[in-house]
Amino acid sequence: MKKLTALIVFLLVVSIVCGSVAYAADEEYRYTYYPRCSSWHVSLLDAFKEVGGPTAFSEWRRIAELNGITGYVGSYDQNVFLLAKLQSGTLFKSVERVVVSVSPAQGMSYTPASSFDPVGQLHELALRSWVRPVKVSIPQVSGTDLAFGTLRSNGTRLHAGIDWIAAEGTPVYAMASGIVVEYDPDFYCGTAAVAIRHFDGGYVSRYCEIASNLRVGDYVYQGQQIGSVARSSTGSAMLHLECFLGTAYGSLTDLNNSYYAYVPYGVYRRRADLVDPTFLLQLPIG
Repeated sequence: MKKLTALIVFLLVVSIVCGSVAYAADEEYRYTYYPRCSSWHVSLLDAFKEVGGPTAFSEWRRIAELNGITGYVGSYDQNVFLLAKLQSGTLFKSVERVVVSVSPAQGMSYTPASSFDPVGQLHELALRSWVRPVKVSIPQVSGTDLAFGTLRSNGTRLHAGIDWIAAEGTPVYAMASGIVVEYDPDFYCGTAAVAIRHFDGGYVSRYCEIASNLRVGDYVYQGQQIGSVARSSTGSAMLHLECFLGTAYGSLTDLNNSYYAYVPYGVYRRRADLVDPTFLLQLPIG
């Protein structure tokens, strides 16, 4: 009898242990978005009303945090950020963490019900519908100091963009329509920088080492000339181009940031949503 009892206990333990390893838990995040606005709005409240979104400030704070804004106070810049994403259909409405059980018999592999590849979405959209920022041929960038990620400032930081060599005065064009969210009159050695948050996707492109009359809040359309290549006090003339996914908030230049979500670890001195813009070299000249 004792032996039978011991056998039963042993079998129960084995079944519990095996049951605990029969399935391995994995997680995925499933996002839902607000629908894209069908008409143009300058008011975040009006835009939310069109898509049946919230009108209470407390709900706006929750949505702002979900979309990467911490410390939401309803400022102009914060609301422009939310409005751009709402009008492009990329504003997160909710996110759900889903635990998926996978059997070891399946080789611990499975295809998630949904995949979220924000950088891939940017590449696909830009190469399908954006226009080239300068209408000139670009020399070889890969393997040169014009490339993204190369050393700068005596090796203390990495290049946060790509350099499109062009003559002083060469027109610079907006790759897609949007709103100017940053203007820096002294970005580098007497040249300026203009950043545009695009309506289609909420992405941010930053055009640096240029001369421009644009200011924060100005609306631009795709292909509009937004400035011209300037000559810096060092004697160089080029378009320094940067790209951001639009999932973070704050100044695009961040001297203290050490976390990057979409590029290899390094000291870029930029915002956390920096993206390697090398793929934009594929945009056609015409």
